[in-house]
Amino acid sequence: WQNLSSEKKFESAYIYAERGLKKIKSKLTVGDKYTSADLFDSVPFRGFSLNKDESMIPFSQRTYYPTIRGIAKTNATVEVRQNGYLIYSTSVPPGQFEIGREQIADLGVGVGVLDVSIYEKNGQVQNYTVPYSTPVLSLPDGYSKYSVTIGRYREVNNDYIDPVFFEGTYIYGLPYGFTLFGGVQWVNIYNSYAIGASKDIGEYGALSFDWKTSVSKTDTSNENG
Repeated sequence: WQNLSSEKKFESAYIYAERGLKKIKSKLTVGDKYTSADLFDSVPFRGFSLNKDESMIPFSQRTYYPTIRGIAKTNATVEVRQNGYLIYSTSVPPGQFEIGREQIADLGVGVGVLDVSIYEKNGQVQNYTVPYSTPVLSLPDGYSKYSVTIGRYREVNNDYIDPVFFEGTYIYGLPYGFTLFGGVQWVNIYNSYAIGASKDIGEYGALSFDWKTSVSKTDTSNENG
């Protein structure tokens, strides 16, 4: 409450209610909140939003990790190290093998190098490295993330601006380190669209491309990044 010149005024902070939807691993929010910042700038709003609730999903299933591939000549033991520490060890039969994110969930995200050793039954040892870099927008193969918002923009002084706006974003992880993403912001006088992709390119870092365009009744602008 505020009491200025005998005038009482109630000012609320951001008030909202949330409900988890376990069947679709999502979260429904009603009230005052901020939009997702995955593709567009985050803005305050009052209304409804439906988002993927990542707290319902194990960290290893929603985080990008490099895939380790190799070929064992005999029955062998494969060891994976990061910064000198053993993070995973397994036995493999002769032939090709693949170690995915479920096996190396303790791997730190970001930029790094994995040291892989294959200890063959005949005493031979194969050593090689797997460099990796995690792009800002990157999801594991087959994992998706989305956000849908309908509401009115909320200003700092708690005023609300008409008309109602809509924002939707979608991000999807593909094999071999690729991630696709797209989104739209819509108001009757302004539209904005975004689409792009990112790729882990190993020792060379990460590559990301996005195309954005915005259209209004009075102006048309394009932005590429």
